[in-house]
Amino acid sequence: MSVDTRTPRFDEQPALSMTKVDSDPAQVIVNHASFRVQLAPGQRARLRGAPAETARIPAMSGAGGGRR
Repeated sequence: MSVDTRTPRFDEQPALSMTKVDSDPAQVIVNHASFRVQLAPGQRARLRGAPAETARIPAMSGAGGGRR
């Protein structure tokens, strides 16, 4: 059995507001979203102030996966 031993505060709000909403069963629920956005080479060069002929550096990838 777990007991919350913190001193309750009057201004403390619940972490999540649990309200019931209509939902689509096909909707995918994601707890942690992680993604990368790759800009076009022209945009990347202009944003960094580098010349347009700068070589692209490939992103690291592996079968073992990364951090979880």
